[in-house]
Amino acid sequence: MSAAPESAAREVPLSATKQALLERLLRQPADTGVGRIGRAPADAPRSLSYAQERLWFADQFATGSAAYHVPVAVWLDGEVDPAALGDALGDVAARQESLRMRFPAGDDGQPTVVVDPPGPVPLSRATVTADDPDGARRQAGQLAREHAADPFDLGTGPLFRALLVEYGPRRWLLSVQAHHIVSDGWSIDVLVGDVLTAYRARRAGAAPDWPALPVGYGDYAHWQRHRPGTDRGLAYWTGQLAGVPALDLPTDRPRPPTQRFDGATHRFEVDAPLAAAVTALARRHDATVYMTLLAAYQVLLAGHSDQRDFAVGSPVAGRGHPELEPLVGMFVNMLALRARLDPDEPFSALLTRTRQLVLDGLTHQDVQFEHLVSELDVPRDVSRSPLFQVTFALQNYQFRDHGAAGAGPAVSWEVLDLSTTRFDLELLVVQTRTGELWCEFTYNTALFDAPTVARFGDRFTRLLRTVVDRADDPLRTVDLLTAAERAEVLDTWGARAARFPVERSLHSLFEEQAACRPDAVALTYDGQQVSYAELNRRADRLAERLRRLGVGPDTLVALHLRPGPGTVTAILGVLKAGGAYVPLNLAYPRERLEFILADTGAPVLVTDAAPGDDLPTHSGRVLRLDAPDDDPPGVGGQV
Repeated sequence: MSAAPESAAREVPLSATKQALLERLLRQPADTGVGRIGRAPADAPRSLSYAQERLWFADQFATGSAAYHVPVAVWLDGEVDPAALGDALGDVAARQESLRMRFPAGDDGQPTVVVDPPGPVPLSRATVTADDPDGARRQAGQLAREHAADPFDLGTGPLFRALLVEYGPRRWLLSVQAHHIVSDGWSIDVLVGDVLTAYRARRAGAAPDWPALPVGYGDYAHWQRHRPGTDRGLAYWTGQLAGVPALDLPTDRPRPPTQRFDGATHRFEVDAPLAAAVTALARRHDATVYMTLLAAYQVLLAGHSDQRDFAVGSPVAGRGHPELEPLVGMFVNMLALRARLDPDEPFSALLTRTRQLVLDGLTHQDVQFEHLVSELDVPRDVSRSPLFQVTFALQNYQFRDHGAAGAGPAVSWEVLDLSTTRFDLELLVVQTRTGELWCEFTYNTALFDAPTVARFGDRFTRLLRTVVDRADDPLRTVDLLTAAERAEVLDTWGARAARFPVERSLHSLFEEQAACRPDAVALTYDGQQVSYAELNRRADRLAERLRRLGVGPDTLVALHLRPGPGTVTAILGVLKAGGAYVPLNLAYPRERLEFILADTGAPVLVTDAAPGDDLPTHSGRVLRLDAPDDDPPGVGGQV
């Protein structure tokens, strides 16, 4: 965020929202120089920033993942001098020390940072020949994506490289990639500008004549690690986020045990009249478009997850200090904004609370997300991102037109889509000059299918239409389903009569579904998901154990189990073994349970109780559901 000219602050009245934030900032202690970023002491050891440290450890779990690459494609139409371009890349790396960083592990296994001396930047070359200019451009783009997806080695580097593709007469594509540990989305604008400035100078036979940078990224990392005065912000965030539950959206497949990063996108548009209505709603409640869209997104997520408490991540540039604006580096910070929804409150009340939530978050945005995760001691779950699993961003910043000034080829550029994501679901909204909102869901393909996310987009648009017209109605009245979807649920899925194949057994019908849809979700309970294939495997394993204990036709098996996936596993396992199950209600008195066991004469009792737990007296054998398959009878199968 660039600082506004002083005259603008005097002549343009601030909205009430911005005025509230300004007043908060002015109430903070005066800056006596402690907060300014200066050069680190010459003898100070180099350190990683909090964000770099987190990314380094993330890379240890997902080595080579392109999810942490920051690639940009610069399209050049005109004469290009590859040698001058190579020199220009070296000039940029010499200017931006972050691009010369690498991060080997120290003797203690912890990350260290090394800044290599200036030198050439790896610049690969490729040529595409095709009769169709559009086809040649597509091939060039594909080469760029493949090159951008090549893994980086954080220990040996380099973490900055480029590819130059000639795909026609006077038609070029420069693909520049850096690892996220040394760059971020806001750095792309700086990087492209620096490369083109240096290239134009080299084409003119000179080194780039740019002003010296006030600080380097290493100075920022040292300042971040040693600055005082963060206790108040840290106290705010720890109080705000303590105990926040993970968001469990219903998925098309069970969550993999280890997080995957393959992604895809779904794009949709909010038309200009609806976007204008959203803006008007925001103004009526002294809020911003960002706050209003975030509140609506929370309603969408709550409606799909049936959760009322979760967090949404939202990026901030992290460049509040003017000396950071010309730097390439990892500055972006993620705010974990906790949503707490009450179905009986209207959207207008949620918007008011969301406004306050955002203002408080911006006030304390200097507390790094990585530092916060450490302070909260968030349990490590390798299947999902910590604190929040979904993100929201509104882009209303216009990047510079780097092709508008100076001699040389015409320039256009874009961020390359590598089809990756570090979250379950990301929503990006872009405000256009013509009034529409361009929206893009990036989703994790290990969890969601394209039609599911397309429905998310349709429902988000419909939700916006609802809240702009009925902002004072309770949230529980907001209907995310279309008339056709509701009819399908009530009239088709909820039909009272359905033909049941009475000649088939229940477990054989289940096995048929497991064969047809092995990866589909069969059970969801308390954040756990079990696929049809996994549930069938568990039931088969239990059935074999029961058979070894003599269970067969006409054998009764008592089930002493807590509600959960284990109960369904046990029912299917008993049926597969040929027996019949006797469910025991754990809320019954012990005497009642013992009477049922004696009356039925069930020779086997299946339980999920821990060894040593007090079980009702039973003359038969006890099989513990989670005992190893190959336990000898005296260990896991009998007491």
